[in-house]
Amino acid sequence: MPITVKVGEAKTHLSELLSRVEAGEEVIISRGNDPIAKLSRIQRCNDVEAVI
Repeated sequence: MPITVKVGEAKTHLSELLSRVEAGEEVIISRGNDPIAKLSRIQRCNDVEAVI
């Protein structure tokens, strides 16, 4: 389940939030009560044939 933080908190704790994303968590950033962005880990593809 993703965690939700407000924009100001995200700005202050961005490095910590990115560490959590690297660990597999999702982070929702909200302005007031409105969600505006989601941070999630990028799936890397090491299989060249799958990319082509």
